[in-house]
Amino acid sequence: MPTTDYTEFLHNVKQEYITNSYELDGIFIFDIELPATSHICPKCGETTKHIKDYRIRTVKFGKVQRGPLIGKYRQRRYICPHCGHSFAESNPFVRKHMQLSVTNIRMLSDKLTESVTYTAIANECDTSITTVLR
Repeated sequence: MPTTDYTEFLHNVKQEYITNSYELDGIFIFDIELPATSHICPKCGETTKHIKDYRIRTVKFGKVQRGPLIGKYRQRRYICPHCGHSFAESNPFVRKHMQLSVTNIRMLSDKLTESVTYTAIANECDTSITTVLR
């Protein structure tokens, strides 16, 4: 398997969505931007391509061998020209209002089935103990 496929396999992020990657103080950071597509308004059901603004979301993807892996996701916010409702674009790697990625949450729940302490799980997944308990 080529190295470009590992990002999609492990973190649900396709390689073409990553615009930049760098390391800062032992933290691996990569910038993510999805292509602009038409979205359906959740309020009225009309299709729109009108972009209102962008928001940078910090998403934790867990740890790699040498440190934490963080994605800086440039999320588009769309506005419906019919009803004026604004909404965020849909993405495959982070849920609404969350800072942990879907794969990181799945890894947390898998670790909870093992007989490991909450502190060890929090250290391994780069989260707090309170997040593991929740």
